[in-house]
Amino acid sequence: MKKLSVLLALGGMVAASGALQMQAQVVSFTFEAPVATGDWSGVTGYGKFSYDASQVPSDGWINPEYLTLSFWILGQNFDQADDSGFPTYPQLQLVGGEPNYLSFWIEEPPTSISEEGVVQIYLEGFLTKLGSPSNSDYLIQANVVGTKVPEPSAMAFSAVALLGLGTFIARRRQAKKG
Repeated sequence: MKKLSVLLALGGMVAASGALQMQAQVVSFTFEAPVATGDWSGVTGYGKFSYDASQVPSDGWINPEYLTLSFWILGQNFDQADDSGFPTYPQLQLVGGEPNYLSFWIEEPPTSISEEGVVQIYLEGFLTKLGSPSNSDYLIQANVVGTKVPEPSAMAFSAVALLGLGTFIARRRQAKKG
């Protein structure tokens, strides 16, 4: 009976250690996403994606249920549920176990984008691996679609300038008549 207890205990320990090896293997990477064109050129977004390496192939597209993504740009944070194609998207492709291609689209509607004038933000393309001294692992170009809305103070300044120009022209015409 004592031997049976010891054998059962050892069997339980072996089973438990096997279960620990089957646990999730979360892999995380950071990325930078500068905007190269348009009204928001020069702005850079920053993000992170993670996936469970024990659940995904080393080559191919990661099923979005195993992908976690967060992206900060224009003072707002977005996650994978903000993708306009969720739950089918966002998508991340691996080649040789390394991230290769990312597709993440944020559109208004359905996601509310706080930056006035922006209707779409998207990351679509190949990821470029960065080396030292960068703080990020990858680089991808961000695209921001929309038109910047002028600041109210800039509009007021323009109105005052036009009024001043109109007054100047009117006085000059009057001076020529008189």
